[in-house]
Amino acid sequence: MINHIKRQVSKKVRQLIREERESAKRVREVIHFPAYPKTGGTWLKLMLNSFFLRFYELGDANLSVELQSVQLLNQYLPKLNWTHEDSYIITESGNLNKSLTSVFDDRPPTTDHGKCLLLIRDPRDVVVSYFHQVTKRTSSPLSLESIEDFVLDPTLGIDRVLAYYRRYQRYSHTYRHFKLIRYESLLTNTERELDGVLRFIGIPDPPECLIREIVDQARPEQMRKLEVSGRIEGMNSFSKSDVDALKVRKAKIGTYKEELSAEVICRVNERIAEYKDPFGYLNAQ
Repeated sequence: MINHIKRQVSKKVRQLIREERESAKRVREVIHFPAYPKTGGTWLKLMLNSFFLRFYELGDANLSVELQSVQLLNQYLPKLNWTHEDSYIITESGNLNKSLTSVFDDRPPTTDHGKCLLLIRDPRDVVVSYFHQVTKRTSSPLSLESIEDFVLDPTLGIDRVLAYYRRYQRYSHTYRHFKLIRYESLLTNTERELDGVLRFIGIPDPPECLIREIVDQARPEQMRKLEVSGRIEGMNSFSKSDVDALKVRKAKIGTYKEELSAEVICRVNERIAEYKDPFGYLNAQ
């Protein structure tokens, strides 16, 4: 009887050890977190960092959109490898991408991580928003004739976004776990989407009340105020009066309809169809 109890206890201990090891492995796992510029990454990163600071009781650290600065505070935080890869055109510090055409190469994305969290947005909204980024939110703004010229440019415009999306649509199967999050869903059902992201990156049961607080504090209008006041680490200020020069611009769905002519929209839609509408935005309109 005693030996039986000992065997049961020993079995339970081994099970607990295995579970702890698996849990630690999941927590420390590096998660590939790619996104094309202007897909909502700044907003999502701010909410994630705010959650980490509160959930892990890391004190009164500043609000930040830099994931690494918060991850350094606790070794058990999910490790998110945030990157634009080769999709960017020019950084806010003025560094031009020296391999502007590499995004069009038909090759798998980074595949050395088991998990991938891909953030996307309607490519038409992305390319319009990115025009304002590269012409107003960089120390070396690009000189472009018009927003239409940028959008239809074969290297800088809509084709660039579509090539990047197509890469992940084709090769998402190379990841052991792949999660797609749409900016539109994040905007319309923020609490649910944030909960899904947290569970995916290794937080098994995120508190609903904390998620609600984080979301309320990160509303676009609130973020705009924080950006203008300079209270968010990692968010550079280029203008406090021009809304198009802000990081948090309109935070709306379908803004391309306000800034592009019907003719240009038609041509953009043709390009999306030519790329076989990666992730289905053309069919959803």
